[in-house]
Amino acid sequence: MPAKPGQIYQQCDPHAPHIRLRIMTVGPNRAEVFYMHTGRAGRILLNALHDSAVTKTGKPRRTGYALETK
Repeated sequence: MPAKPGQIYQQCDPHAPHIRLRIMTVGPNRAEVFYMHTGRAGRILLNALHDSAVTKTGKPRRTGYALETK
């Protein structure tokens, strides 16, 4: 599922679960995001955004961001 503006993602890293971001705009390879914990804007590669916090094999993801809201 492609990222859409307004969606919220949460960091998959168990050491930083407080990091959340909101998608502002989506380009061909990157998304402009707003980091909710710092109030700053940034860019992130689309391949770092995942639909689920678990992999296809059922293991928890340790990198990237998992979709929190649809």
